[in-house]
Amino acid sequence: MDAKSYTSAARSSNSSVAASPAIPSQTAQKPLMTILGWRPVRKGALLGFFSCELASGLILHGCTLNVGRNGQKWIGLPSRPYELNNEKRWQRLVDFVDPGKYRQFQAGALAALAVWFEEHPEQSTERAEQGDPDDDILF
Repeated sequence: MDAKSYTSAARSSNSSVAASPAIPSQTAQKPLMTILGWRPVRKGALLGFFSCELASGLILHGCTLNVGRNGQKWIGLPSRPYELNNEKRWQRLVDFVDPGKYRQFQAGALAALAVWFEEHPEQSTERAEQGDPDDDILF
C-alpha cells in the first residue's frame, strides 16, 4: 500500500469510527452527584440541609441550600459553628483549592437538587419550615 492509499484508508477508518455508535460505558457517565436526603429549614438565607454522593463515591453530609436577597440560590459546604468575641461564625470542614472547581460543584449540586425536587415535590423549598440549623439530625 502506498502512502497516498494508506492516508485515504486512515481517513476513511477514522471517519467510520467517528460515525459509529459510542460504546455504552463511555456515554453512560455517572452524574456529578446524587442527592441522598433533604431537610428543609427556613432561617434567614438558609433553605435547608442535604447530603450528596459525588461521582467519586465521597458522601458529603451537611451541605446547605441558601438563597440570596436577589433570589439567587447557592450551596454551602459542610461547616461547624464556633464563637469569636461572642459572635457565632461558621468554619467550612471541606473546601476547594480552585474556586472554579467550587463553582462547578455548586452548579452540579443545584442541578442535582432540581432533580431531587422534581422527584420529591412534597419536599420543595417553598414548603421549608422554620427550624434550628444546629439540630444534630439532618434528615
